[in-house]
Amino acid sequence: ANFLRAFFTKVSTSREVRDLKGELTRLITSSGTHHIPRSSRSKRRRYCPDINTQPVALAAPRVQETHDIVSFFQQTIIGVSGVSRSSGGSMSTVLIVGMFGIGKTTLAQAVMNDDQIKGHFRCRLWVTVSGKFNVRETLRSIIRNLQNRSVLAELSDDDIIRIFEELCKGKQILVVLDDVQNFVKPQEDWKTFKEILCGCSCTMFGVIITTRNPKVDTAVASLR
Repeated sequence: ANFLRAFFTKVSTSREVRDLKGELTRLITSSGTHHIPRSSRSKRRRYCPDINTQPVALAAPRVQETHDIVSFFQQTIIGVSGVSRSSGGSMSTVLIVGMFGIGKTTLAQAVMNDDQIKGHFRCRLWVTVSGKFNVRETLRSIIRNLQNRSVLAELSDDDIIRIFEELCKGKQILVVLDDVQNFVKPQEDWKTFKEILCGCSCTMFGVIITTRNPKVDTAVASLR
């Protein structure tokens, strides 16, 4: 089945991940679903305060799904005043899972371009994974987006984490990890990445993952 799955983790209380699968609508898999052309994927910018130069035309069901994801972030890490619900920072993750061509990337783009999301997440970053998830390379991509310059390959893992934490301090960040095909070490990789995000001093951190592989969903869901 193709579906949206959402998870919520509070750093201050270490609550269990909250599964909102039942509260979010299923992705539409009819022939009318909008498809992203292959050429447009290769030209997409990595740092995207506005990912598309022109508005994305969405069918009514996709607009509803966009609203569902925005509402999820609103209910979890964004308070009514527009600040984090947790004094120690908080993290929410939404997975968009489904077969190739059903519009996962389109939906993630629509969420990134939503006015409410723009208002709450001042830093909105796009990382095209297109392969196995690698913690080090993902952090380097986020750092490149945040400071608009390359990160030296010879830096140690500890140095990369330190720079990442410094750049995230006090920020509201939303990151899309597009086309995650698998994890090298499924549970270990995601656990490490989540611990790094939860340990940084950002005000709030949202993650959207698009994937065709149900095993990615399973790996994230297993860390409750």
